[in-house]
Amino acid sequence: MNKILLALVTLFFILPSFSQQLTATSPEFPGTPYSGKFDMFRSNDSRSFKKSILYTGGEEVIFTMSSSKKDDESVVKMNASMNILWQTPIKDKVLFISRLKNKILVISTPDWKKSNDKFLKKMNAALLDPSTGKVLAEKSIFENNAHIHIDPDFFADDNNDFQGILIRYTADKKKHWSLKSDIRKRYTNKLDLISIDSELAIQSRTLTSGLSDEAEFMGSAMNKRGEIFLVGCSDNLLFAEKYPVNGTISSAKLSTAYDAKVDTYKFGENDYKHGQLNIDESGNLLAVAFSYRNPKYDNSILAVLFNFTEGKTYQQDEQFTKAHKKELKISNLDDLKVSSVQFYGDKIIVCKETQTITLPPTQNSSVRFSSSQIIVSVYDKNLKFLKDLFFGRYYEAFKPDQKFAGYTINDHFLYVLYTDIAGAAKYATILGKIDLDKLEIILNSIVVDRGSVDKGSGIEAAACLWFDKMLILPYIIELRQKKEATIFQKIKLN
Repeated sequence: MNKILLALVTLFFILPSFSQQLTATSPEFPGTPYSGKFDMFRSNDSRSFKKSILYTGGEEVIFTMSSSKKDDESVVKMNASMNILWQTPIKDKVLFISRLKNKILVISTPDWKKSNDKFLKKMNAALLDPSTGKVLAEKSIFENNAHIHIDPDFFADDNNDFQGILIRYTADKKKHWSLKSDIRKRYTNKLDLISIDSELAIQSRTLTSGLSDEAEFMGSAMNKRGEIFLVGCSDNLLFAEKYPVNGTISSAKLSTAYDAKVDTYKFGENDYKHGQLNIDESGNLLAVAFSYRNPKYDNSILAVLFNFTEGKTYQQDEQFTKAHKKELKISNLDDLKVSSVQFYGDKIIVCKETQTITLPPTQNSSVRFSSSQIIVSVYDKNLKFLKDLFFGRYYEAFKPDQKFAGYTINDHFLYVLYTDIAGAAKYATILGKIDLDKLEIILNSIVVDRGSVDKGSGIEAAACLWFDKMLILPYIIELRQKKEATIFQKIKLN
């Protein structure tokens, strides 16, 4: 404990004072505090936070709030002025929100209220009135009778209209988490694709895939036409399968080889959780990027473009050897993970962060979570490297909250948002801005003026609400008895 206090006191004196603040913004505070009742749905949950945010147009957004007192959740509609328009209690854990015809579709489960390591046995669907939040219909849409872990993925198009649910039956039958069970979850026994109509009627079809006990699942995506893509790897071969609309057998398959360490899993590495994928507007280009270890155990980032129009595959394999780290003038890149893959015009943007977990040396000490670097790598549409842009970071805490950065493309700018340490038990909200046409950093680690928000609170950057030329920051405020609340702050962007 004395060592921890000494470290915090040392940080207070050696860290910069952050005197350079974001004068280009006009913070508006206070936002809407929730009297300690609700806190934002956390980005470190197994479900992507973005799948629980629905932008409805007109500078209005629907998202999930979870209670810090109970396991209850609510679906909330808020406008850009931070006014709550309606709030509807949901008795289950919300997994996904989208549009379905002219209504709001909410998918939830009663099984993951406290832990997502339990079997997901059931999923429910509810239709809400977008104007009032009134529940119009409810129905059970899925029951897992196989007594094995399933891994659902949810699809919506660029307009947030519902497309489908991929139910992946894994190879894990254990009821409780272990390293072996975590590995078995990467493998696939069965794939079902579920569609839901406006009356909550269900249709299902089983996909015949190259994913099996011999291939590791790495991700899935669906384009705006409803064609589904599955990505997996087997024997250091990365492959992507494309399925036609309403089809059960893949119509095309592309693959590429890479050289990974064969006993990676002995060290508890988990490649597919450290990867991201995305589809371009044409629906024919699939970009995938993930971290792995090469045979010399150097951390590596593999970026792959599957071009289904040409039937070709392009790749960039960046291996962080001692020589490469010296070239980059950055020493600590051993825990670099891919956090975002996006298309912009004729460019592919891959965002990477160092995410280090330090296990406690003794039973009386805590796990430490830290991050020291953000790298934005830019490639052309054939994955030719164009430029790296760097944001130095210092974040360290004894809980995983607030460790992830948030990214969004607005106009021709990429905004990077994250939390840094600003002294003893103090945090700073940092904003970076990149011109994607010029490939230049416009704002480099500028501190957002948080007004009178307590500096001991931080944001979930991956959970921020982005509007046109404006964003809303959710600050997590710790209250007594381990309760939390959220205070919103609106920031105008130039």
